[in-house]
Amino acid sequence: MTFGKRQATSFGTKSELSVERRTPARRGGYWLGVVTVPTTFVVLMFGAAIAIGAPIDTTLRDLPLAGLTLAVAAAIVLLTSDFALRALACRSPWIYSLVCGFALFGLCFITPVPPHYLLVMALLPGLAGGFVLGWSRR
Repeated sequence: MTFGKRQATSFGTKSELSVERRTPARRGGYWLGVVTVPTTFVVLMFGAAIAIGAPIDTTLRDLPLAGLTLAVAAAIVLLTSDFALRALACRSPWIYSLVCGFALFGLCFITPVPPHYLLVMALLPGLAGGFVLGWSRR
């Protein structure tokens, strides 16, 4: 009985004590974050269209294309911010949320849409997508 002493192993094999336990990498966080952005956008815009009394047929025709366009922009923003925050070893979901939300807001700021509309159209979906991405990276 050795009671805490490590036993010698033969050359070339690893003992059970020297093997590091690593948590498996979580997969799917990036794609789930990218899907969250247009989903949040479509839900918010559909709710706003119903609230102001816009015609449903026009709303249903225009929202999918706008959501797809936002998804393309979100894919670029989420991927870039994911690489940058991983390089900085930052794993907090709220930091991912803030970085992705404000980056998407800044990217969409060059459009002719007024800034107060962009808060709902870009910032909130970016915050939601960034939080989902950050949650999967913690």
